[in-house]
Amino acid sequence: MLRKPVSLGKSRTSLGFAFVVLVGLGTMNFRQAHAQSLPTFDLEQLVLEPAASRLLVVGGGKILAPGTFRLSLAGQYQKDPVVLYRGDDKLGSLVGKRISAHLMGSVALGERLEVGFHLPFIASQSGDDLSAQGLVDPKSSGLAAPALSLRLALLSERLSHPFDAALGVAVGIPVGDKALLSRDDKISTRVTLGVGKNLGPVELGVDVSLWLRPAQAFSIGNDSASGRQLSFAGGLATTGVVRFELAGRGFVGLKDQGKSFELLGALRVPAGDWLELFALAGPGFGQPVGSPAFRALAGIALQAPQNVKPADEPLAPVDPCAVRTAPVSLCPDNDADNDGIANRVDKCPLDAEDKDDFSDEDGCVDPDNDMDGVLDVNDKCPMVPGDKDFAGCVPPDADQDGVLDHKDECPNEPGPAERKGCPLKDKDGDTVMDDVDNCIDEPGPVENQGCPKKNRQLVKITKDKLMILDMVYFDTSKATIKKRSFVLLSQIAKVLIDHREVQHIRIEGHTDAQGNDERNMALSQARAESVRNFLIEHDVEATRLRAKGYGETVPVETNATAKGRSANRRVEFVIESNEEQ
Repeated sequence: MLRKPVSLGKSRTSLGFAFVVLVGLGTMNFRQAHAQSLPTFDLEQLVLEPAASRLLVVGGGKILAPGTFRLSLAGQYQKDPVVLYRGDDKLGSLVGKRISAHLMGSVALGERLEVGFHLPFIASQSGDDLSAQGLVDPKSSGLAAPALSLRLALLSERLSHPFDAALGVAVGIPVGDKALLSRDDKISTRVTLGVGKNLGPVELGVDVSLWLRPAQAFSIGNDSASGRQLSFAGGLATTGVVRFELAGRGFVGLKDQGKSFELLGALRVPAGDWLELFALAGPGFGQPVGSPAFRALAGIALQAPQNVKPADEPLAPVDPCAVRTAPVSLCPDNDADNDGIANRVDKCPLDAEDKDDFSDEDGCVDPDNDMDGVLDVNDKCPMVPGDKDFAGCVPPDADQDGVLDHKDECPNEPGPAERKGCPLKDKDGDTVMDDVDNCIDEPGPVENQGCPKKNRQLVKITKDKLMILDMVYFDTSKATIKKRSFVLLSQIAKVLIDHREVQHIRIEGHTDAQGNDERNMALSQARAESVRNFLIEHDVEATRLRAKGYGETVPVETNATAKGRSANRRVEFVIESNEEQ
């Protein structure tokens, strides 16, 4: 019997469908059997500095000032951080776009130690479908591997060292989803040596790092996913209120990772005393895994200002009568004018009674009509303000030079007060008056302070100080005077010996603002004492010299530049009053 064609057709159709299903299932099983799980590694190559003391991505050997901290939150975008190749053929972007968040913090524990943390989070990532290559897609979001860091300052410009240098260690903790490409399979360690220098308007920084991490690789492609590598970073930043930064970062793999380079520009803008806004962006070059074609980052930071002082404690309530000057009507037992008579019996409770023999013990003062401080009962000139030493009368000044006769060494010849009333003279006839002539007995030009040209002068006498035309040099961070300053200090000694009218000199020591305030104050005092001892050893009377250290409290230039800091490190010779002290 013949079968109907429709049945036959139906039978063939059923067999064909079954064949397709079996082939499809076989192909699916084949692909699943050959699909590989992603290697466990952290694709992030950029090192963000939790402290950002020098640059956002370059530590440069600088750590936070003692007692300060920085806490920041940033969002980052990366384009094509993982692109796979077979030879020169591009297979596709396993991760084409990645958006991540970064919470970072750092705090200084003293002058030389800083600790920090970095907590990243992958918000979103996606790429091309590479299932045909046997690769599964990475997970799109989740917690990335956190890191802890520690940095030790070896040298510090704040401690008067010539530049900053620090050794740092960062440890990546292997937690988080392995399919996220945001953690290594084991603990990873990055050791970094950073150096940097503040040059005034800009500062420079360089980091060299060795990253020790487990090696991982794809079964396809031409590079390893991760492994030991050397990284290099360098950059410069302006030092103004608004900071501009330019940095370059690159790495060389020690196990087939290849090499890459990124050029990054950044902007940092303060938003009040405690906040900073920042942004960073730039292109990447090279094909290694983890090197994006472009990245951009922006965020906000909370940081303690370097010189914030704690607020004053609120004053505890006090008894209003505990203060001597409390209102008389409220406090009858007080002595508001401090004359030894209680308010309740003092007829002049706000005017202290005089203490002479004419006191009538009523609490009131005797009159002083001319207000010269000499009571009328003792004032021989009660209607004309005068001098206490002359019984309230005006002391004589015969030559009318402003120097009273009892202090005038030349009472009949007018002269300036700094010459004790004696006229100016020019003993050697070189037109340089003796009071400002470094060589009173030898003629010389005005521009060489009255000394012969062969004897170049480094000291100039003015009304207020001995102005030095050079600097007093000391050994770094010490009070030891360098030999190159002996000529200058010897000239100062000779000038003081020849000009005995300059009776009192205050030798001032000053430092820049680098380093600890108390140490700077002590160093400036020690340096002033060293100069004083040198002058005493060169026959200047000790009673004429007083050493005073001011530390960093009296700058003459800005401490933000190397030139300004050099000017602030100085010794000055101030002429104090020539009255007996």
